[in-house]
Amino acid sequence: MKTITALLMALFMAISFVGCGSDDDAAAPAPLLPNATEASASVATGEAVAKSLVSTTDSPLNSVQADQSANVARESYTMISSVIDNLKGVNPSTSLNAVQSFNETIACADGGSYTLSGSIDDVTYAYNITSNYNNCNEFGSISNGSITISGSITDLNNFYGSISFKVNSNYSYVVGSSSMTMYAGTNFNMELTAANTIFTQTIKIDYNGELFGSENTRWVINNSNFSMYQTSGREYLDNLTSYIDYDTTWDMSLTPLTFIGSDVTGGETQYKFANGAVMHLTVQSTNVVLIEIYLNGDTSGVPDTSSTYTIL
Repeated sequence: MKTITALLMALFMAISFVGCGSDDDAAAPAPLLPNATEASASVATGEAVAKSLVSTTDSPLNSVQADQSANVARESYTMISSVIDNLKGVNPSTSLNAVQSFNETIACADGGSYTLSGSIDDVTYAYNITSNYNNCNEFGSISNGSITISGSITDLNNFYGSISFKVNSNYSYVVGSSSMTMYAGTNFNMELTAANTIFTQTIKIDYNGELFGSENTRWVINNSNFSMYQTSGREYLDNLTSYIDYDTTWDMSLTPLTFIGSDVTGGETQYKFANGAVMHLTVQSTNVVLIEIYLNGDTSGVPDTSSTYTIL
């Protein structure tokens, strides 16, 4: 029981470091994101989206800056994978009881505390745990707020199963001069199978006074080569005042983002603007993206605007 609790505590911290969320329900929580207008077609918007797709960073806080669901999904997968390796060493036969409930307060390394409450099934590995942070100071960060993680593990050897994460009350995270708040209602769901990791999210985040968000954004990660593609979602721009939608007529599974190390080296995707305009993005090489805008939405012809964007 102590081993499982410790591992899930580590999972809590991993998710907190990523600073993300998603939605395991088809309907987005209405209060979380505001009414906004569909963005007008522009190269500037294309550059912002291109940056979100291909930029990489070692800091989860910095990854929020570009409103990047892709980076969040990739970072989450990497962090949770480290927990998976530890879980493989747990032996279910050592459990004395099936379902174990708990409520305990843990002191943080450099001040403050957090309380873990909920239950874990030591046999089926189903869990539902709430963590309340109270000025928790650890690893150079200070956390406040309440989050819940739940799910089940169907295959302990491979960690197949589901993970759901939800922010119950605004969760703040401060590192040095940088601060981030995940608003209540931010949530995500991850489904891990033998072939893929499916990651969906709805988020509202304040990063150093600037708002970022996405709604029902869904990414699929290929577990064998870690390529990834989007199937749906709305990305908010300009402090949540405008948005673009993923163009579901484009099958990105045929043109997924590919990687060499942490660098995005290829892939194509497509988004919709106001008045029927469409933007097509092609990753030509590391940090180089071709932006093509079709004002009438017909991508079979010559684009009205074409620009190559190099991300520095």
